Amino acid sequence: MPTREETQARMNIIAAGMMKHTPEQSYTVADRLEERAARQPDHPFLIHEGRTISYGEVNRQANRHAHCALAQGLRRGDVVALLMENRPEFLYLWFGLAKLGCVSALINTQISGDALRHALATTASQKLFVGAECLGRLDDTSDISGRMATYVVAEGEAKNLPDGCIALEPQLAGQPDDNPDPALRAGVIGQSTLCLVFTSGTTGRPKGVAYSHRALVLHSMMLSHVDGMALSEKDVEDLRFALGLSVDFVALSFVRSARDVRDVHKVMDEVGVHVPVIAKIEKPQALDELDDIVEAFDGIMVARGDLGVECPLEDVPVHQKLIIDRARRDAKPVIVATQML
Repeated sequence: MPTREETQARMNIIAAGMMKHTPEQSYTVADRLEERAARQPDHPFLIHEGRTISYGEVNRQANRHAHCALAQGLRRGDVVALLMENRPEFLYLWFGLAKLGCVSALINTQISGDALRHALATTASQKLFVGAECLGRLDDTSDISGRMATYVVAEGEAKNLPDGCIALEPQLAGQPDDNPDPALRAGVIGQSTLCLVFTSGTTGRPKGVAYSHRALVLHSMMLSHVDGMALSEKDVEDLRFALGLSVDFVALSFVRSARDVRDVHKVMDEVGVHVPVIAKIEKPQALDELDDIVEAFDGIMVARGDLGVECPLEDVPVHQKLIIDRARRDAKPVIVATQML
């Protein structure tokens, strides 16, 4: 269960985001991804089947898909259907299309036949990207690939493609991985439709729900704090302000791993001011990464109050002694703070 301070921090992020990112503002999901990739390229974005994929990698792959889609004639406002299971390639394609200002029609992978035809027709989709795992959904709709460019997104080499289908991987070959010109999505604003999410149509024909750029941006702002991203936009602003006041040191809350200090050091590099960084040990995840955290940070703080909420209360004295002992072994300053019980 999150502490009161964590809950309030999340609410503050959402409130600040709602004020900053208005329906009329030209800040899109593509801008959000590119901003995160530039600031925290090595931070985990996704863990898929045991493999960690960073923000930088997701952005590079999305760029390749964006340049590929551009070469296939797609432009701002075009609707593109995606019939794929959840996997990294689905996100690469979705974000890549967003970089061009295209609208993705996310088709439920359980529909086929007339329901699939209906979904494609009502969205006026110009192209269809189908995962190799979903090709069976086209068995009763062979006419679709005959009248609409249909690309197969395979995990590896695409084999035994149905007539009229095109393998996507060869189209991606040689595509650059730099950010496409943001002018390509000029005119797309917060309230613009990012995607259409379709139901399975079990109670009738499938229905689509529109989801805006602003909605996903606000959700991502909240999740960037929940998933342990070290610094929110507000944190960066506060850190810059503090460094300008010539503080002696800064302390980072909710540390979960040693890599969290990289975000702080990056801001310090940009400002040109470097001071020691203290890791506040408040989360149980930090205990699992304690050795690396002690090595990476300049000092450690045992936040007993929050540890007492996150861990069984009777375990706090044990954790405290272990943290102190580990910090002293590396001759790192260690602070025991709050709730002395």
